[in-house]
Amino acid sequence: MMTSSENETLLAVISATSSGGRQTLDMQFQYYAVVLGASPLDMAGLTAIQNLGSNILQFFWGTLADKIGRKPLLLLSFFSLALSSFVIFSISSITGLFIIALLISFLGRSGDPAWISLIDDNTDATKRGSFLGKITSIGNARM
Repeated sequence: MMTSSENETLLAVISATSSGGRQTLDMQFQYYAVVLGASPLDMAGLTAIQNLGSNILQFFWGTLADKIGRKPLLLLSFFSLALSSFVIFSISSITGLFIIALLISFLGRSGDPAWISLIDDNTDATKRGSFLGKITSIGNARM
């Protein structure tokens, strides 16, 4: 069994790599949309779609994570984001990017509530706030 400190270290490493991967995918996505000739309206639509699922479906994904467990949703999220990363450059139209944006938004963000619950399950309640602050700053650091 891992100690609380080891759990926190592992969670911090996973958070940093996951956030870095998502930021890289988001940057590639926006750049590739411009390369394909996306209009300002297209860019706005893509951004709206990318935020849609993560905002609207969080309650659904959180409830599902409580029922079936965190691991299946984390795997669904990681698999969807990995698939998106590989497929994005084979897309040759703005419509294809909209489809990938939907995949990322609805399935790729399915692990977000499960991730937060996993952190909650594996950190000491008295230090949770400072730990969440640390991994948030690590995850949001842009290189």
